Amino acid sequence: MAKGSCGEVRCQLYIALDRKYLLAEDFANLIGEAVKVSKIIAGLAAAVARKRNS
Repeated sequence: MAKGSCGEVRCQLYIALDRKYLLAEDFANLIGEAVKVSKIIAGLAAAVARKRNS
């Protein structure tokens, strides 16, 4: 669920950029942070899955 929400945020960031609500530099920073968060969530989910299987 959290990973999906992060994907929604990324989608909204692209919309904000297209509508010129964000500067390109701000978009780049925010999308980079969203990608980092998505990777953290994926890593956490993988760790939980490994723990359950052991």
